[in-house]
Formats: sequence, C-alpha cells, structure tokens
Amino acid sequence: MRWLKALVIAMGVLIVLGLVAVAYGLARNAEKLAANRQVEAGEATGGQAPGGQAPGGQAVGTATALGVFGEFGEVALQAPAGCRIAEARPLDGKRLLIRLDGTPSRGCQQVLLIDLTDGQVRGQLTLSPD
Repeated sequence: MRWLKALVIAMGVLIVLGLVAVAYGLARNAEKLAANRQVEAGEATGGQAPGGQAPGGQAVGTATALGVFGEFGEVALQAPAGCRIAEARPLDGKRLLIRLDGTPSRGCQQVLLIDLTDGQVRGQLTLSPD
C-alpha cells in the first residue's frame, strides 16, 4: 500500500506542476495576445508627426511605426500641400494602409501602401477629378 500512496502523491505533484506551467505560458503570452487584438481592432497606428513643407510646395508627413510592428525609423511621405492623413490601418502586421484626404483638386485623394519591414511605399492609388 505504501507504493500506492507514493504514486498518488507523485501524480498530485505532477498535476500542480502542469497547472503552474499553463499559468506561466498564459502570463508570458498575455502581451502578445493584447497586441494582436489591437492590430485586429485597428488601434495600433504608430506615432505620427505633422510634416513641414518640402521644396516645390509639397507637404511632407513623417510616420514612425512602433509597437507590434517593430521600428523601421522615419519615412517621409510626399503629398500635395494641404493634404492630411485621414486614416492609417495596419493590414497583416507587415503592411500599413494610409488614406490621405484633403482638397480633391490638389490631388489629395490618395491611398498608400507602406511595407513596415523597410518603410518603402509599395503602392499608391490616386483618385483624379473628372
């Protein structure tokens, strides 16, 4: 009977150690889960600083992607004067979609696709007035 008692105690210890391991794993991944939820909700847009004027009258916007995306530094986005960033939406954790808004006659109606791994503009869609 002693071996049965020892076996029950050993199994109880294994159950407790398993529960501790599960709790540790959940606590360790809590930040990663919260960051994924922010991306899905579109809340993680990174820092954004207003730009100045570039030669030729073009506005320059700078954006720094931080948080779940990692950091690639600053990116200067060329846009016509008077344009503003209306929306910035992370796509799959590797790309950022930026929608510019402003006066249509100045060409402010644009959508930009930014690669967050290197900060390069991968695509640009410009809506021109009729």
